Amino acid sequence: MEDPIYESLCVIQHLWKDLIFAKVYRSLKRQPEGFYGFASLVDAPERNAYFQSGDYREPDLDQSISFTLLGRRAVFEEGFQQPSPPMARIGQQVCGIPENGPKGLRFRCWFYCSREFLNLWHLLVHGPAHPIFDPIGSDQDAILASLAPPKGSSSDNEGNLRRWPALYQALALLLVFRQDEGAQQLTLPPGFIDACLTLYKTHWKS
Repeated sequence: MEDPIYESLCVIQHLWKDLIFAKVYRSLKRQPEGFYGFASLVDAPERNAYFQSGDYREPDLDQSISFTLLGRRAVFEEGFQQPSPPMARIGQQVCGIPENGPKGLRFRCWFYCSREFLNLWHLLVHGPAHPIFDPIGSDQDAILASLAPPKGSSSDNEGNLRRWPALYQALALLLVFRQDEGAQQLTLPPGFIDACLTLYKTHWKS
């Protein structure tokens, strides 16, 4: 029997695998406005990627649970905002879709990334056995807790991706721990199920 919700989450897993994560080591102002910088890849610190403020794209997971639109240059509707980002700080984590430019690797589009989203990405793409979870082991409650920001923390310009701990935990319960009932008990954003079904019909059944 087909399970369109689970199948659509598999599509999310497939689409998210192309995201890369990097830490800013240089950030420079550009005249008359904006900034640019360089970041070292989290999984390969010897490699660098260029980014600039004009390519910043801020996801809104209340509107779209897929990052497929993030890679498009001209169209960023359906859940993707284009605000003016605060200037990147040294050591800050960014995430996005890469491409090879004339001078090396660059972010085609990027956003500030919270620690919680990085944990979710590893959980969905690599599973709970990934080394990032070694300090907490395979305990389900501990892994779910790693997807929510610490109490009293502020998103600042860690990115608005700290706004969706319930969605992160629901994705984990559905896709990784296969607990449909537990996921339904969490508060899901409006349209979550419809978005899953749309992904299933668009990407899985085409």
